[in-house]
Amino acid sequence: MSTDWMTSPAASPVAVHQPPGLGGPTLRTGQPAIGKRPYRLLSDAERREWLGRRVGWACWGNLALVTLLLLLICYVSEGWWVSAALTYLPRVPYLLPSIPLFVLAAIYRRDLCWTPLVAMGLVLGPIMGFSAPTGTAAVPASGEKTLRLLSVNLQEGTGGPLRVFQEIEQMRPDVVVIQETLREIDGLDEQFADWQTVHVGEFFVASKFPISLVGECETQAFDRRTAIVCRVESPEGPFLVGNVHLNTVRHGLGELRLTSFVTGEGVEDFSWHQWTRRQEAAETEKFLHQYAELPLLVAGDFNAPTTSSMFTEHWSEWQSAFETAGMGYGYTVPCNTSHLWPQNTPWARVDHILTSPHWGVVSCRIGTGNGSDHRLIVADFVRMTH
Repeated sequence: MSTDWMTSPAASPVAVHQPPGLGGPTLRTGQPAIGKRPYRLLSDAERREWLGRRVGWACWGNLALVTLLLLLICYVSEGWWVSAALTYLPRVPYLLPSIPLFVLAAIYRRDLCWTPLVAMGLVLGPIMGFSAPTGTAAVPASGEKTLRLLSVNLQEGTGGPLRVFQEIEQMRPDVVVIQETLREIDGLDEQFADWQTVHVGEFFVASKFPISLVGECETQAFDRRTAIVCRVESPEGPFLVGNVHLNTVRHGLGELRLTSFVTGEGVEDFSWHQWTRRQEAAETEKFLHQYAELPLLVAGDFNAPTTSSMFTEHWSEWQSAFETAGMGYGYTVPCNTSHLWPQNTPWARVDHILTSPHWGVVSCRIGTGNGSDHRLIVADFVRMTH
């Protein structure tokens, strides 16, 4: 039998039939398919250069994306529905791409190692809302007595109020401000049996000193009570305490869908909810501002972080205790979440203590318990003499 077909340069590739189950027809090796470029393995240097280019693109893209998130969350914020939604979502996931990119850059693009580091710094700092004492924290004079105020949203007692009460006892506050106590909560009256108390609707204020109700804030937005003000007669002189609970963004976010950016579904309802929240905050701040000529402490669930444009629009003239003397992120919500997020791992600080100029903030910190969907916030104050 002739074997010229095995060596003839003009021979065409011949299909080899294989038994069923072993794949389709293949081409004999030795000749490249017509119209195909011969495959050539890259050298180590070429492969490294190829990977380096793509790592560089990824590093720059990650830094650009993080910078965009910073602008949207901290500057545009609640001025646009997309950035408003980002304002209330967890922010730690934005950190994740920078970690493997730093490792890859250290291997393939050392000249760009700084880009994932800068991106991580932006996420860990302003995007996640890291706070450090501003240097304006007050230092009590020798023998000067401080006032300790504690605030917590008790979630109508559905979480574990006894754990909250135990944490309150450990803090030893002089005044306690509680929201969401509209329903009867087991142990609440017993816990504060020896205190002076005011209880109006969902708002509960307990004091070791004589206390009386001064005013209530009934807002037209959402047609609800958003705050009360009490007068406390302390040995160092009388002062006022405001207890606040503003409407949550969750009801508006529930109208949005993953496809809203394309379809617009739920955007109008969300925008209306946001507009109404602004009106509610404006009415509440105006109500409290009329009492600010006296020493006034305002605490509660504002349902907005300090990075929110809605918060800065209405509350920037007030001194924030945590921004002044707190350290870290100070997240207070949510403690009780779904299976998509670890339990007792809050990602936003929406509970605040604000002051009129009559007070100096000595310290401020956040609780650690999960007896509610909110962690408590507590701060120490001294009266300013000037």
